[in-house]
Amino acid sequence: MRICTFAAALRKSTLCSLLLASLFQVSCNFKDEKNQDEETGDTTDPGTGTDPGTPTTKISFAEVESQIFKPSCLVCHSATTALGGVTLDTYAKVKDQLAKVKKTTLDDKTMPQGGSLSASKLQLLKTWIEQGAVETP
Repeated sequence: MRICTFAAALRKSTLCSLLLASLFQVSCNFKDEKNQDEETGDTTDPGTGTDPGTPTTKISFAEVESQIFKPSCLVCHSATTALGGVTLDTYAKVKDQLAKVKKTTLDDKTMPQGGSLSASKLQLLKTWIEQGAVETP
């Protein structure tokens, strides 16, 4: 009789363990499938794998300016501050400094000071540069 009771308890324990392990696995994979950028709220579509930082259409300077240069660079690199002799407040000035922007932001990740850009913003900048850094597509 005790063997039957022990076997039944063992089966229940095993089933509970399997159920908990399955729930844990599902909860761990939920965030990965969503691919949410915590800073911007951008999400990747898990069905298509489309990343908002690598669009199928050309990226404009206005998009990069509004998402990256204005909020992250112009505090130090506007016409009035121009730290390090770098000004990034117009398309022409960004194009003149593009090699430096690429090196310090994408390669060395030393800019912006105080912390790197989010992954989606880095991808946006990288894609814009790879597409020829056009002002208007």
